[in-house]
Amino acid sequence: ARLAVDQLFDTFTDAFGRMGLTAAGGGDGRREEEFHLELAPRRRHVFVGGDPADGRFVHADGVGDRLQVQRTKVLDAEGEPIAPGGPQGLLALTKPWPGMLRTLYGDDDRYVETYWKRFGPETYFVGDASRCDDDGCFWVIGRVDDVINVSGHRLSTAEVESAIVAYHAVAEAAVVAENDELTGQSIVAFVTLEGSYEGDDAMEVQIRDHVATQIGKLARPKRIIWADDLPKTRSGKIMRRLLRDIAGGQELGDVTTLRDPAVMAQLQERMASAADDED
Repeated sequence: ARLAVDQLFDTFTDAFGRMGLTAAGGGDGRREEEFHLELAPRRRHVFVGGDPADGRFVHADGVGDRLQVQRTKVLDAEGEPIAPGGPQGLLALTKPWPGMLRTLYGDDDRYVETYWKRFGPETYFVGDASRCDDDGCFWVIGRVDDVINVSGHRLSTAEVESAIVAYHAVAEAAVVAENDELTGQSIVAFVTLEGSYEGDDAMEVQIRDHVATQIGKLARPKRIIWADDLPKTRSGKIMRRLLRDIAGGQELGDVTTLRDPAVMAQLQERMASAADDED
């Protein structure tokens, strides 16, 4: 174990040296105290310093500090920085670096319009919703162009899915939009439950309440369709295009690439049953 720690420390020390940085040490010459690696459920802490309590760490599922050549920030809709621990915003690079994407082939105007116009010519708009937690780690929520407009509020599908999956009884979820006469669009959630949990009215209420607590009442799914499985390609990618077809009552597109095409018939039947129950 000590050898592994020494090798890891040497790797980081060499990397820091190439960037002109110095890895902080404990002062007593013992590398196992200079570099601490601790594993904990759902989080990994990497401390650099003699005392882990005084060190810095990153989350296993969050993104830590950027290199010196970058400046990453979360901005609000007006382009003002959002402080760590604040609400969700838009991910942007305020100090881009040489060698990054320079244009879109054959369409320079689209390149400028998409990435450089929103916050000005010196700020690169990534296109992702993000937040920065109290520890300074960045959490990428999902693409801002994949949104559902509920009563004028633009909700990220990735954020709603994350809130649903965070509920202890949910194994997997995918959300899509359907037209709604009152709100413009509403949220339809296709949900797969864990183990022996049953999809009933009580479970629907619990999931909706959980989403309302995590995001807000507007993000609560109007419909929840229980799914034994979701339509996926053989590589495991969820085919949300097909789920949108089901929610909109449209003719299904190509399903030959699905891992299990039979899933679609089951979801169509359950969607129709949910519509009949509402009527």
